[in-house]
Amino acid sequence: MKRIWRSMERVGKERVIVYVDGFNFYYGLRRAQDWKAFYWLDLVRFFEEFMTDGQELVAVKYFSSRPANQPKSDNQDSFLLPILRIPSSV
Repeated sequence: MKRIWRSMERVGKERVIVYVDGFNFYYGLRRAQDWKAFYWLDLVRFFEEFMTDGQELVAVKYFSSRPANQPKSDNQDSFLLPILRIPSSV
């Protein structure tokens, strides 16, 4: 195990991938008073703020299921599309 950590130190920064549970993220935001302000949240930049000097964010992966109900699916689209259009999103 020590050998792995030593090789990481030589190579550079620790690579970090963030996995977002879309269901909990969306419904967590809905509890906020002005939650629609987060429609344009740049998730990559948001999570980059949590990286230390020794870390590099290499990907943000957003997972969610699609509602079967068309109006709910349309609502989800209005939330997801702005996030996916941000150039730094992965």
